[in-house]
Amino acid sequence: MKRSFLAMIPMTMLAFGAVASGNAIAAPGNPPPPPMCGGSHGFPMLHGVDLTAEQKTSLKKIFKDGHESGKALHAQERTLHDQIANQLMTPGKIDRSQLDSLVQQQSALHAKEEAARIDTAVKIHDLLTTKQLTEAKDRQDKIKALMDQIHQIDHPEHDDQDD
Repeated sequence: MKRSFLAMIPMTMLAFGAVASGNAIAAPGNPPPPPMCGGSHGFPMLHGVDLTAEQKTSLKKIFKDGHESGKALHAQERTLHDQIANQLMTPGKIDRSQLDSLVQQQSALHAKEEAARIDTAVKIHDLLTTKQLTEAKDRQDKIKALMDQIHQIDHPEHDDQDD
């Protein structure tokens, strides 16, 4: 049970990361993705789960701690982004070694942010009961099955080419 839930975390994180970074842009004619709501801070495993008052308090602390620790990383990321943009927008020859160094630093920050998201997910996992985790997994499985059906309807030509 625990192993199957942990296997679900990377996919959930990837999906959240695509939405959060703006990579999941709706195509013309398709509705935009639903907003993140319900106070789950991008952790779909919490949608539809009834939490006790104690769990809600603990969850707020987990999110607050994660938010506070993420502020410094976000500030560093903004600084690196600005430095990269300045390199690319400045007339003249680009110092490729300096640009590569900035990109490597940015990649390292992204890895730290991803590790922090996984740490938060583990803390949430540990907060939930076995019953809550089972309900969350069942719900996610149903959602995935529905999303697969929607994909087959929206992109039937892609499914035929996979065979």
